Amino acid sequence: MNVMMTGRRRCALALLLAALVLSGCGKKDAPDAPEQTAQTAAYSNLSDEASKELLSELFADAGIAAERADKFFACLDQFNGSVKAEWLTDGFETAAPTETKYDPYEMQEMWMERQGDFPGYNCRITAYELMGDRITAGEDQPDTNGEDWLFMDLETLKRDPDALCGKSTADFCALFAPVEALPMASSVLRTRLAAGEECENELPASVRRVIRREGLYTKGDEVTNESETGKRACAQPAE
Repeated sequence: MNVMMTGRRRCALALLLAALVLSGCGKKDAPDAPEQTAQTAAYSNLSDEASKELLSELFADAGIAAERADKFFACLDQFNGSVKAEWLTDGFETAAPTETKYDPYEMQEMWMERQGDFPGYNCRITAYELMGDRITAGEDQPDTNGEDWLFMDLETLKRDPDALCGKSTADFCALFAPVEALPMASSVLRTRLAAGEECENELPASVRRVIRREGLYTKGDEVTNESETGKRACAQPAE
């Protein structure tokens, strides 16, 4: 049974990786890239009913909602219908990663010929499309965030809001938008905290907000948001 489940998980991974490659998140090396030792792998572009049925069963086993699976396959069919049929596999085929039947650059050009400036569905949208009902974000999230990083994603979601299967763009951006790294407390302050001194209010404001939001303050075995009880949550060894 364990062997069978491992094999099914590997099939799921192979199928999903093939789909993500089609979405533009994978590509061959540029023509002038140095050659590497070829290793073959079985792959599918999910253009035949048998591989789709296998993936559909794996989605169901993983608890992915039928609505989300249906949307995934609709997006997949849109892509496969926009490129040459001879570029796609017939079921699973074996090849080195650099010797697949398709060239991603040619695929992208044909997609643009057929779909215009519609960006399509990348790996972030595909992942959220499948797993969005298991992801939550705070209620105070802005409608959009990280526009400089997610501008192509947001253009797709503007044209096809159903891609998120009922979830909001705010939740999507909260997950994928870049975040600013928190500043570190000084070594002197960390030493004082480690010694038990109640000096949490001297931490950078952004650090205090995260600690309060995540309920990291501790007092005995209890979790509390009282700022004066955060010594163990904030303490770090001195440098």
